Amino acid sequence: MVAIGIYSANTDDESITHIDEKVRQLSMSEDGVLQIHVFFVDQEKKRINFDLVIDFDVEDKKGTKHNKIA
Repeated sequence: MVAIGIYSANTDDESITHIDEKVRQLSMSEDGVLQIHVFFVDQEKKRINFDLVIDFDVEDKKGTKHNKIA
């Protein structure tokens, strides 16, 4: 599989960096999560966007996505 993507990230702010580190820590502690990327915090809307890469072998992908992240 090959993909090319363009995305924004705003991890220059120290408070956003702290949020990024915490989300990564929680995400990577979940079985089946291989990677997190495309991290963006919209402080005005109080919204965080990021992508999780979940192993194909995980049976409950929706449960993995919502278990510790939501």
